[in-house]
Amino acid sequence: MDREGIIYVADWGNDRLQVFGANGRFITQMAGDAEVSKWGKMKLDANPDMWLARDVAQGLDLEKQFWGPIAVEVDDQGRIYVVESARNRVQVYRKLDPFFVGKYDGGRL
Repeated sequence: MDREGIIYVADWGNDRLQVFGANGRFITQMAGDAEVSKWGKMKLDANPDMWLARDVAQGLDLEKQFWGPIAVEVDDQGRIYVVESARNRVQVYRKLDPFFVGKYDGGRL
């Protein structure tokens, strides 16, 4: 839970992060959008066959998504850390508050 009471749930069985308001109402869900880290790239570059095997096994799009998220933590700066068990990684997000401009006037601002 963050400072505003927003609840973050690592949904291991459905490979997603769910976000709920302080009142328990569903806000959104995230499926992940990771990229290969510099350390991961170094490991893959050390053995070029691993690049090919990785692409054949799951494709790049699937690798971006969560696979077995088991924990979530929010720090004081609004960063959200999602720990994945199957891929041995942490995806980090930054919470941005909504920004509204103008007054809604039936379709015109």
